[in-house]
Amino acid sequence: MNDLVVIALVGAGGALIGSIITSLMAPWVKFAIQKRMRELEEAREQTQRCRELITTWRAMVNEIARQAQPSESSGSIKHSIQLHVDYLSLEPHLSKEGRRWAYAPVRLITIGVEIPEPLYHLQQEIARIEREWGLA
Repeated sequence: MNDLVVIALVGAGGALIGSIITSLMAPWVKFAIQKRMRELEEAREQTQRCRELITTWRAMVNEIARQAQPSESSGSIKHSIQLHVDYLSLEPHLSKEGRRWAYAPVRLITIGVEIPEPLYHLQQEIARIEREWGLA
């Protein structure tokens, strides 16, 4: 055989093998890229949902603090917390200590503070959750 024919056959064979490999690998690579992009989008959406929850919980604490009377007892404030619609989404994320502050009776009167004791501890819990979720 002529050298030119051998070179042409090797080139054609290489092109055929390359196109077969490409046609088999391209869908797999495309699928892997799309899967990774979906995972990244889901992670962004989850982070956004978490940020919205944190914002909602902080707004709840601020709302209850604004409505609380200076002479209002901690038990009354705890009752307001538990009845607030946004508390239902926060409660599963509270630590044991946070639940204690939300439910246990408190016989503590604090004078001269900006925010009632149960709300202060709720703020601390929200900050802890924010750090755990990597948002702070």
